[in-house]
Amino acid sequence: MLRSERLERIEEYINHNRYATIPQLAEEFGISASTIRRDLEALGEAGRVELTRGGVMSLHRKVSEEASYHEKTLANREEKARIAAAAARMIKPGCTLFVDSGTTTRELVPFLKEGQGLKLVTNDLLIASELSSAQGVEVILPGGLLRRGYYTLTGSQAEEMVSSMRADLTFMGFDAVRPRGFMISNQEEVGLKRAMARCGSRLVVLCDHTKFESDSFITVCPLADASLIITGKELEEGIRKRLEAAGAVLELV
Repeated sequence: MLRSERLERIEEYINHNRYATIPQLAEEFGISASTIRRDLEALGEAGRVELTRGGVMSLHRKVSEEASYHEKTLANREEKARIAAAAARMIKPGCTLFVDSGTTTRELVPFLKEGQGLKLVTNDLLIASELSSAQGVEVILPGGLLRRGYYTLTGSQAEEMVSSMRADLTFMGFDAVRPRGFMISNQEEVGLKRAMARCGSRLVVLCDHTKFESDSFITVCPLADASLIITGKELEEGIRKRLEAAGAVLELV
């Protein structure tokens, strides 16, 4: 197979699946990981795909389209672990926390397991399950409707319960971070996210650097609502400057 033909087939595969890792592509096309990396670099330089750490995303994604949970789990895992480690340093014994559903907030779990006297409210079933045996954490689920495929509880019941509570810290993720605010693709989650942001003394946003290069459907809250945004050192300098000019406080890890 000619390289040009292989590049076209790789691009078609990525557009069909929306996201792929280097090992997936190497197995699919029967070539080495190093060859796949060179092919992805060529596609990226040509503006045909979007490269991420360890993988690649399709550019043919609608504004309102959300990646699958599996895609989100695979993307930028090492960076998400760094972000979670930085966020965990803010957690003190006896804290009450709101922890939003998501793959970056889920990286907090190993640190939360070591917590002492923590009270944690989360709408993420996987986070709650993984903390079920943690001795120093009391886990509270706000109830509501289970969002299919995302392990997330949403709806008016969850919003009402969270609105009656208060927390020292809210850890939250988003699908996109823009100068106009924090954005997500699924409008069903907006109400609960706003309740968690409003009822926490400090909102700390945890997003990998690709979220600052994306756009999404609906704005949850303005940048000014966050006390801090923690992201990876991969964030482009120009994006950082634009966000800080819009009033954002960032920590790059």
